[in-house]
Amino acid sequence: MRTARSARILLLALTMAACATGTGAVSPQDPAPARRDRNLITAEELASETEMTAYDAIRHLRPEMLTARGAGLSQGTLTPGANASDAGQIMVYLNDGKMPGGIADLRTLPISGIKEIRFLTSADATQRFGTGNTAGAIVLSTR
Repeated sequence: MRTARSARILLLALTMAACATGTGAVSPQDPAPARRDRNLITAEELASETEMTAYDAIRHLRPEMLTARGAGLSQGTLTPGANASDAGQIMVYLNDGKMPGGIADLRTLPISGIKEIRFLTSADATQRFGTGNTAGAIVLSTR
């Protein structure tokens, strides 16, 4: 009787092991799937886009970057022609230099020379660039 019970336990253990190594199972050696950062567009992602401006790439890959997310601001997509000096507008920085046209300037920048595009929240943008970033900031880095 003891042998039959041991055989059943062994069979159960082997069955569970076989199921764990089948399709869909994740073994400890498998790398975790890459998580997309909603506030970052990488060079690899930009390489998949063809003949686009920075605005087009953001609109296609992370449209939420074009939405104001600052404290006390109403949520809403900002218009690319808006004056960046207006309160509540997302500021745009290229290699840490402020672009005077804001969102509208993104339409003139080809993605070919851009290494990454990052969205900073109001608090992060204020810490990095100072006051005047109540809607956050889009920061572009070139190669």
